Amino acid sequence: MKIGRIKRGVLLGFVSMGVDALVGLVSYPLLLRFMPAAEVGIWVLYASLGVLLGLAQLGIVPSLTRLVATARGAGLSWCDHRRAGSTARIMIGILIGVVALAAFPFALAQPAQGTATGALLVGLGWGLYVIGAIGRMSAQIDFAFVNAAGEVGFDKVAMTGAGLMNLALMVVLVGLTGSLVAAAASFAFSGILLAGVAHRFQARLYPARAGARAPWSRQLDELRPLLRDSWGLLILNITTFVISQSCLYLVERWEGLETLAGFGPIVRVQMLLTQLALLPVNMTYPFVSRCWAEGDFPGARRFAIRALGLAVAAYLLAALPLLLAPEWLVVRWLGSEHFVGSATVRSMLAYGLLFVFHSSVASPCLAVGGARFIGPALVNMLLIGPAIWFSHQKWGLTGVPIGMTLATFGPSLWVSATAWRRFWGQEAKEIAR
Repeated sequence: MKIGRIKRGVLLGFVSMGVDALVGLVSYPLLLRFMPAAEVGIWVLYASLGVLLGLAQLGIVPSLTRLVATARGAGLSWCDHRRAGSTARIMIGILIGVVALAAFPFALAQPAQGTATGALLVGLGWGLYVIGAIGRMSAQIDFAFVNAAGEVGFDKVAMTGAGLMNLALMVVLVGLTGSLVAAAASFAFSGILLAGVAHRFQARLYPARAGARAPWSRQLDELRPLLRDSWGLLILNITTFVISQSCLYLVERWEGLETLAGFGPIVRVQMLLTQLALLPVNMTYPFVSRCWAEGDFPGARRFAIRALGLAVAAYLLAALPLLLAPEWLVVRWLGSEHFVGSATVRSMLAYGLLFVFHSSVASPCLAVGGARFIGPALVNMLLIGPAIWFSHQKWGLTGVPIGMTLATFGPSLWVSATAWRRFWGQEAKEIAR
């Protein structure tokens, strides 16, 4: 039954990633056709800052999934975790708003001054984008409970619907107005819709208890165990943001918004391929936690080994067309004026493969609380800036992904060694046979 649910979740995840890829494939040429390249560069900054807003989740979502799945596996009550999730939703929503206000003058004020759109429209577009991000954050908290219950495919179905809605609205609104604000409005509406659907389905699986709402002091007490469990994931998220987004900000500063309009979609494709490859790992996350809580250690390792093999194979298979014919594909997608070079594309894909491997090795260890991997993440974050600068000086734009790979290689070995010692162990060799 567990394997069947995982297979269903992976299949639905492939569909969801396909829709997400379709949104990217259609939206970037659409934006480049109806909007100036500089404004498309601002849209790329919106997307990268959206990852910054994701840090306001404080690492709570995967921790919530693990705690609820562990409670269900051990036969314990999950009600405290449900109330903690509701409290976290309010606090994170407020925190996202604060982060969004703080990010705007630093990241978007300078690009806004150099475009015809103006600072006011850029700010309005950013506000709409933040609304969409809050809606998606709310949905992710509900999906944590849904996945912990073993319904690992529903979140992908809902995200597929939201992606199609976003694409349809973007085609209509941007095609009619050619406005950056119209693109942000479609993102906001689809995010609000996704939040409503997710909350409704979660309420069916976890009925609310009758009675008055607990006092705020009790809600904070119930939230503290969740925050204690998630602080390590928060640090990982912060370092991942710095690592993954440094290239975009440095390219914008060194090469300009016009170059970013061509480089940003390549980064987006690499991230999509990474998410696609990690689907088996993400689908097995709650099952690894439950098996570990039940004492079924060989079962937990079997789930993890299968997910690792599928993740690496899926990434290589999905990236193969772009590895073989990057110029042919990208020129027909974005146009020759936005092609950043075959070497740049292939270097970015190589970095993605390294990321997929060590993430797949580390994820089951995180699922059972075996390690937090803070040390490797901090070292990687400290190395990424100097490595990108040095590689850019030597190889130009192609050096940006090369620098990311060089800075990540050593910490990746550290992560793999730690995960092997804390989770996999020597008996994993016997299980894999």
